[in-house]
Amino acid sequence: MEIDEDYENSKFKIVNVLTYRDRVCVLVKVLFMKRYNGYYSYNGYVSLKKPGILQKLFKIPYEKSYSMFESLAIDGLTYDGYLGTDYRKRGSTSPYIKLIPEDLYFFGFDTLHAHNNEENSSYEAVLRKTMNLADNMIKEGI
Repeated sequence: MEIDEDYENSKFKIVNVLTYRDRVCVLVKVLFMKRYNGYYSYNGYVSLKKPGILQKLFKIPYEKSYSMFESLAIDGLTYDGYLGTDYRKRGSTSPYIKLIPEDLYFFGFDTLHAHNNEENSSYEAVLRKTMNLADNMIKEGI
């Protein structure tokens, strides 16, 4: 169930932080763009196994890493970074921010694509996609 805490002037509202199969998963409601029929989209993020895993496995910098794993997410990956740090830099006042460790690196996706609709961009659908992304990352050892 969505927890709808309200905080001022936020374009991205963290609505859930959970642990799934030893991964931190984060769901974010996108507030700056209400879809044409009145629903909001969500983004999903999953932490990597541990800091530094991609550099050790593939000898590549994180900043260019998620493009190697586009097939992991149904909507394609559109984010990689230190999610907790990024939100803190934006001045997030979310009560959830303290649940996101600053040293965890995340892959994430959004649902603001032309093929997305209310059914596949809902909180429940994005939660399922986020868990699926976590499953795929675990399967690949990421």
